[in-house]
Amino acid sequence: MLLCGNLQVQDLKIIKKNRHAELVSASNNSEASFDKKILKQVQDDVLKNMQKKQIIIFSVILAIATVVMRLYPHPWNFSPMGALFLFSGFYLPRKWMLLPLITLSVTDLIIGTYQIQVMMVVYGSYAIMMFGAHYIRSKGDKMASVFGLSIASAILFFITTNFAHWMFFGGYAHNISGLMQAYVAGIPFFRNSLIGYVFYSAMFFGVYELVNLSSSIKQKTSQIEVI
Repeated sequence: MLLCGNLQVQDLKIIKKNRHAELVSASNNSEASFDKKILKQVQDDVLKNMQKKQIIIFSVILAIATVVMRLYPHPWNFSPMGALFLFSGFYLPRKWMLLPLITLSVTDLIIGTYQIQVMMVVYGSYAIMMFGAHYIRSKGDKMASVFGLSIASAILFFITTNFAHWMFFGGYAHNISGLMQAYVAGIPFFRNSLIGYVFYSAMFFGVYELVNLSSSIKQKTSQIEVI
């Protein structure tokens, strides 16, 4: 009986020791898991900040390129300005959305201003495009919407600016017939504008997505190495 009692005591000690080891191991695993979660959260925050800075820097580069391309001789209305507004609305934080407006203003001052009413319509049309792109992005739509957005923006610009030209510039009778003449006269410019919107939007969005994809792959590779 004494031997059995001693064996039971020893068994209890072994069980307690094993239980203690299990608790310590579980605690260590929990701490390790928690540390990994914290590390991943920090890495995600760093990645978001890097992406935000990357977007801003890339947008500034696009703005400079837009100024150069708009000042350099080019076919009428074949300009990257509309694509810059779409890109800025799609990607830039709100406080940076003045960037394309500043770009447009700088180039207008260099090239030369025109009738204030028409300028207001032009700037208003670009602003609608930009906030439209921002709205579409907020709804979760991404690259699949860019093509349609480019076409819709070119059509909007054609309708609003030719209406303003008919209304304020003169040269057309202020009736339906005169308005139709203004739109017909603007068709060749619309063709160039449409091609410019689609071409430069594909270029701006495509190049950025490639740069972003490359950065994401590098970041994920570094995360795997850390883990």
